[in-house]
Amino acid sequence: MDLGANDGQSLARFHSDWQPRAATPYTHVVAFEMNSAFRDVLLEALRPLQGTLEMAAVWISDGTMIANMQTPGSRTATKHGILYNMTSSALQVGGVALNKYARSQRQQPATERAVSVRTVDFSSWLSRHFCRADDVAVKMDIEGAEFEVLEHLLRDGSAALVDTLAIEWHTSKRGQGGAKTALIRRQAKIVSGFTRAGCKVVDWKL
Repeated sequence: MDLGANDGQSLARFHSDWQPRAATPYTHVVAFEMNSAFRDVLLEALRPLQGTLEMAAVWISDGTMIANMQTPGSRTATKHGILYNMTSSALQVGGVALNKYARSQRQQPATERAVSVRTVDFSSWLSRHFCRADDVAVKMDIEGAEFEVLEHLLRDGSAALVDTLAIEWHTSKRGQGGAKTALIRRQAKIVSGFTRAGCKVVDWKL
């Protein structure tokens, strides 16, 4: 599962580098992305993988939420020869984007706009589609929402369905000072919980 698939750069790297080296062939690839501007490019990236696309944000419940959506092309970079959009779109909680809880980051630039997006209860979705016998690998880059989503998986017990979790933490974007210290504790508790559930947790790097 590619959670926060963006414009498909991680899928392209998966197809060219990681999938051929996998000890067990992947039989099902799913990408989650809430930015509809990337729909066509993601479908193209998923085609050689015979994968499916969920145009939604992973969250702790099914429904809709407001998200800060960044304009594709406003920030770009190249890694491993792949040009990609450095979009930082994020769900809002309490009127503030989850990757902008640090006060110094709260000003919304002209390249961002607030839109309504579909959300999916990822714990329930995971439980409906997989069982303990499956080898499940999750890449997660969801701009601050990882805390709530992963704690939800631990509470529901569905964390045990995940064999490998490659994650980009957005701890510094969620808070500074005492708030950051509390987030670091939450992060450590989450990693410990997933490790006890039998999941290998690694830092996500493109």
